[in-house]
Amino acid sequence: MGNALGGRLTDAYGPRRMILAGLGTSVVFLALIPVANLAIPVALVWAFLWGATGWLVAPAQQFRTVTAVPGNVPIGLGLLSSAQYVGLFVAGLAGGAALESYGRAGVVVLSTGFGLVALLFTLATYRERPKVGVPAT
Repeated sequence: MGNALGGRLTDAYGPRRMILAGLGTSVVFLALIPVANLAIPVALVWAFLWGATGWLVAPAQQFRTVTAVPGNVPIGLGLLSSAQYVGLFVAGLAGGAALESYGRAGVVVLSTGFGLVALLFTLATYRERPKVGVPAT
């Protein structure tokens, strides 16, 4: 659901907005993990919304990658995929270390912190490219 909706919203609002919205809401959902532990119905709603939010970013990231390297789209998308897998690897190592050292609370704090770093990095580095033939405002 998030992927299909993310594609439509990326077309409507642009990749930068969708990446920032997806990262921002993902950080909020990571911080709300303790709330998801309150009851099974709460956890199910949380998991659905967090999953949809996470997949909301994928089409926007792919769009961003394709426009950044129009002459090497397969290479660009392959590098994007590889970067995602490296991130999963690092997250697994860091999450395991946090769990062992600080318990579940440590994982929540660490994952929320990583999310905030990703959001701040994206805010600082991602600028929309001006459209060809349209004066910059």
